[in-house]
Amino acid sequence: MRIALLSDIHGNLPALRAVLARLEELGPFDTIVGLGDYVMGGIYAADVLAELQQQGWPLVRGNTEEWVVQAGTNGEEPAVNYPPEAEHRGALGDLDQWTADHIGPDGVAALRGLPLRWDVTGPSGQVLAAVHSTPSSTHPVNRHTATDDTLSEVLEQAESDVLLYAHVHYAHIRDLPEGVVACIGSVGAPY
Repeated sequence: MRIALLSDIHGNLPALRAVLARLEELGPFDTIVGLGDYVMGGIYAADVLAELQQQGWPLVRGNTEEWVVQAGTNGEEPAVNYPPEAEHRGALGDLDQWTADHIGPDGVAALRGLPLRWDVTGPSGQVLAAVHSTPSSTHPVNRHTATDDTLSEVLEQAESDVLLYAHVHYAHIRDLPEGVVACIGSVGAPY
C-alpha cells in the first residue's frame, strides 16, 4: 500500500504545483491525503482549494481551517480546543477573514465539513492514523524536540500503530516502543 501525505500548503500554489509534479514522478499511490492548513497564509487560497477539490483526495482539517471557518461563519462555528495564546486576533484574525472572503461561502462550507483524522488499516493489520496535530485537536504543538513520553501519549490517544501529523512544518520521525510517530513537514512553508 502506497500512501502520500501532504500538509501546510498555506495558500502557496507554486509550492503545491511543485509537490504535485514530484508526486507524479514518484507515483502511483493508492491514495494521497491532505493533513490540513491548506489555504490561509498565501495569496492563492481559492486556487489551492480548487486544486485540492479537483484532486478529490481525503482531507483532514488543520487549525487554520478552524480559524477560517470561524471567520467565514461569523463565529457560528468557532475554533475549538486551543490554548488561549493561540487565538487569532489582530492581523491573524484579519488574515482569517481575508481568506474566508477569497474562498467564498462554498469554500468555507467545504472546509467546515473536514474530519479531524483519517485512518487506514494496512495489509499487515497495522493501523495508520493521520491528523494535523493530535487525534483530539488541531492546535497542540509537538516539535521534533518533544519527549518520547509526550509522543507516546499522543500515539496512545490515536489508538494506532503509526501516527502521522503535520502542523509544526518540520519533518521528523520517532520510533517508540509502542509504534511510530512522524511529522510530515510542510508544502508551503517548510522548516
